[in-house]
Amino acid sequence: MKKTLFKTILTALCVVLSTSADAVSTGKTFDVNVTVVNACTISVTGITFPDWDGTATIWSPGDVTVTCPSPVSYEIALGPGLHSSDYQGYTVRYMADNNNNLLLYGLYQTNDTSMYWSDMGYGTMNWGTTFSDVGNNSPQPHAVYGAIGTLLNEGATAGVYSDTVNATVYW
Repeated sequence: MKKTLFKTILTALCVVLSTSADAVSTGKTFDVNVTVVNACTISVTGITFPDWDGTATIWSPGDVTVTCPSPVSYEIALGPGLHSSDYQGYTVRYMADNNNNLLLYGLYQTNDTSMYWSDMGYGTMNWGTTFSDVGNNSPQPHAVYGAIGTLLNEGATAGVYSDTVNATVYW
């Protein structure tokens, strides 16, 4: 009986050992990748004024479009421009012609002079407001209105004037 039990156990053990020794497997590797992108993007439409004769204030629109994921909070600031100056802590923006003649202009969030765009503290020049919003996964346009007025622009020299302003989104 002992011999039969031993033979049975030995046979079962050989079957188990031969089965696991005959097991077949195969494997494959795979890559794991991610592209990290900025949370927010910004695009702009510049401002082109019509011809100006100096007799009345003129307005012209542009925009800053921001795309941020939901619900990322962001803030837009407009730089002071290439020809700006600081007057008692206020940013004064100018366009210049090829002879460095200057023409005063302003950038506003509304098509009146109630909401001046801030330069977010470039140097000591910080006046006005930035624009804050919350992303929604879609492009969100924000108006920028340019204005050239008669005040302080009397006797402007005829010519083509321009400036370059940096738009920045902070999140």
